[in-house]
Amino acid sequence: MEYVLLKRNWISVAAFPILMGIICVLAALVYMIHYPQTVNVRVVFTEINRSGNTIISEIDVPQSNLHDIAVGQSIQLRVADYPYIKFGILMGEIKNIYGATNDNNIKAELFFPDGLKTNRQFTIGFRQYLKADALIITRDMNLLQRIFMRPARSIN
Repeated sequence: MEYVLLKRNWISVAAFPILMGIICVLAALVYMIHYPQTVNVRVVFTEINRSGNTIISEIDVPQSNLHDIAVGQSIQLRVADYPYIKFGILMGEIKNIYGATNDNNIKAELFFPDGLKTNRQFTIGFRQYLKADALIITRDMNLLQRIFMRPARSIN
């Protein structure tokens, strides 16, 4: 009888460190996974500079997210005439914001370090009024921050 009791205690004592180790590994993984906060927008190219790295464009931003857009934020463009699955995504950043043009549109200068070359090494030809769907990364945070941010907002 005593032998069985000792065996149960040994299992519970051994299971606790293993369980804590698993929890620590999962917490570390959740901390490392980045989950950025983004704003979906529509972009229309209007002008390009001589170097080919900077484009003046009109960005159609939802009214609720207009205050989130700032200089220096990353932007990922999926050009409408070039399917992003085949041709890739243009990666850039917002270099300057000139202000609102009408309703929800702002005029901004977008900077592309590699020119109009996508992440799949395809060069997109510039055309005036070329349209693109874009993601503006307003805040880069990890998954753990994202999980605990929602309950904190609801408390306030």
